[in-house]
Amino acid sequence: EAGIDDRLHQTQILTCLGLLKLSCLFVAGPMSDRLGRRPLLFISISGMLCALALITWDTWMNEQHRQHHPAITILGLAMYLCFFSFGLGP
Repeated sequence: EAGIDDRLHQTQILTCLGLLKLSCLFVAGPMSDRLGRRPLLFISISGMLCALALITWDTWMNEQHRQHHPAITILGLAMYLCFFSFGLGP
């Protein structure tokens, strides 16, 4: 749970994340032809690792110090989706 209770706000965020992922796919397609799949795979995995570390840190801060920032969780999700699209995604 990211701490966003309003259903309309949740829908807006999910729609924006979906559009972001779609736009990343359009950017990643030509990049794979130009740079090759292997470098993009390394970039993708590294970026996904950073995104998961950010989400983990925010979850830890919430459990240890009761300091939760939904924007950090959403940023981590956006990073994860973008980096996934660049190397591991279709």
